[in-house]
Amino acid sequence: MKTVSVLLIEDVNEVGKKGSVIEVNDGFARNFLFRKKLAEPMTKGSLDAWKRKQAELLRKKANAKQDALALKEKIEKEYSITLSEKAGKEGKLFGSITSDVIAKRIKKDLKLDVDKKKIVIQENIKTVGTHKVSLKLYPEVSAIIKVTVKAIED
Repeated sequence: MKTVSVLLIEDVNEVGKKGSVIEVNDGFARNFLFRKKLAEPMTKGSLDAWKRKQAELLRKKANAKQDALALKEKIEKEYSITLSEKAGKEGKLFGSITSDVIAKRIKKDLKLDVDKKKIVIQENIKTVGTHKVSLKLYPEVSAIIKVTVKAIED
């Protein structure tokens, strides 16, 4: 049987991981791997192109993380949210402040589109005062936002 060297473009169960160069039967390569675009014939050019692509992806990830760190620093230094809500005499709100409310406020103030799922509140804010809320900017980068809730005077 004739074997060929292929560069895997995707992970293939029981064959290999993405980016690895493996030897497989010619028929398996032609009839399965190439047709499903899981691999390409191993050439110097294909390996070099794949390495360049991986280097570019790593560079983009590093840049995204640096941007997230810079945004975190800016948010923690310069940004806080002040909300006015109706509250009872003991300082309990008639309702609560949710991550959705905070996400809309961030979008309005910073022009930053934030998914409400990326805002971490231990539980919805139900009292007047200052609360800390975490905003996930990147997998390992979170910013702490100070949310101050004031009671509306009737």
